[in-house]
Amino acid sequence: MSGTLFDRRRRNPVAGVARRPRRMPVDDLLDLMADRDPAVRAGVLMVLGRQVRGDSRVMAVLLETARGDHPESVRLQAVEKLGDLGDPSVIPALKEMAPAESCGIRRAVAVAVATIQARDL
Repeated sequence: MSGTLFDRRRRNPVAGVARRPRRMPVDDLLDLMADRDPAVRAGVLMVLGRQVRGDSRVMAVLLETARGDHPESVRLQAVEKLGDLGDPSVIPALKEMAPAESCGIRRAVAVAVATIQARDL
């Protein structure tokens, strides 16, 4: 199966997912969030932050990723995307998770919350 999307994604996951010229269906993106490769998940987060707004499934996956057992770089990106998407309903969950997190995650949560609140002004 050389040359398939799967093979290209394994060799260069960000190019294979995040730089795709056309929009991927949300369901396909959400399925890719289960990939064991953090680079694939990071690429998916880049795409979700660009092309998806107002989808509760996406918000749930982003929150789960931000709070989950993922590399910190993936969790940071999930928090940033939550801020970019600007849904005020995620603020309580972000604030709840912040105290138990690393300095980097706490900082990202503070920026995300401020970004969301600034949109409400």
